[in-house]
Amino acid sequence: MVDVLVSIAVIMVLISLMMPAIRKATETAHRVVCSSNVRQIGMAMMMYADANHDFIPPTTFYDPSRNRAEETLILRLPGVTSAPRDYNPKTKGWDGLGVLYHDQYLDNAACFYCPSHDGAHPLSQYADKFGGEPAVVVGNYQYRGAGPGGQTHLSKIEPRRTALIADGMRLRSDYNHDVGSNVMRADLSVTWFHDYGGRVLSRLPRTEAEARSAAVIAAWALIDQQLEGGSVGDSPPPGEN
Repeated sequence: MVDVLVSIAVIMVLISLMMPAIRKATETAHRVVCSSNVRQIGMAMMMYADANHDFIPPTTFYDPSRNRAEETLILRLPGVTSAPRDYNPKTKGWDGLGVLYHDQYLDNAACFYCPSHDGAHPLSQYADKFGGEPAVVVGNYQYRGAGPGGQTHLSKIEPRRTALIADGMRLRSDYNHDVGSNVMRADLSVTWFHDYGGRVLSRLPRTEAEARSAAVIAAWALIDQQLEGGSVGDSPPPGEN
C-alpha cells in the first residue's frame, strides 16, 4: 500500500510539472488554427472585393455617428420581425464577415471561431444557426468594416499595414489569446500581434454593461501603431518590457 501511494504521489508530481508544457503546446496549436482561420477569411474577402467593385463586406455597425464598432463581432442579425432597422433582407441578415458566408465565399462556419476562445460565443452555440432561420450569430473575430479614414475599397485602404480583422475586442472574454492576436491587414497578410504588457487587453471592458465603441476604436489604433512600426514578433519593441 505504501508503494502504491508513493507511486501515485510521484505520478501526480510529474503531471503537475508537465501541465504547463502541455498547456503551452495546446495554445501554440490553437494559435496556428486561428491563424489559418484568419487567412481563409482574408482570402474570402479578396474574392468578395474582386467580385464587388473592390468593396469589402459591408456592415451595418460601421457608423461613426452611432458608435457601434464593438458590435462587428456579429455575423448575423435576428429575423425581420425582431431585427433592428439595419436588417438587410437581401443577405437574410448576414452582416460584415457573415456576408462572406452568405455569398458562399467561405462555407466553413468553424473559420469564424478561434479554438482558444473561452468566452460566451463558442462555435457550439451557433453551429445550428448557420443553416437555419435568421437568428443572432456571433463570431470570435472583430471586423473593422473600413480603413482608418473610412475607406471601404480594399485597394484604397492606407496604410496597407492597417488591421482589418483581429481577435474579438468587445469584452475581455472575447480576446481569444490574452497575450496577442492574429491580425489580417489591408494587404491581406496575416501576422501575430503581440500584446506587450496587455496594452489592448487591459483597455477592454469586463462586462456587457461596460461594452463600448471607444474601447474597440482605441484598440484598433494601438494595433495599427505597432503594425506600422513593424513590431509584430515575439520580442517587444525598444524600451518596452
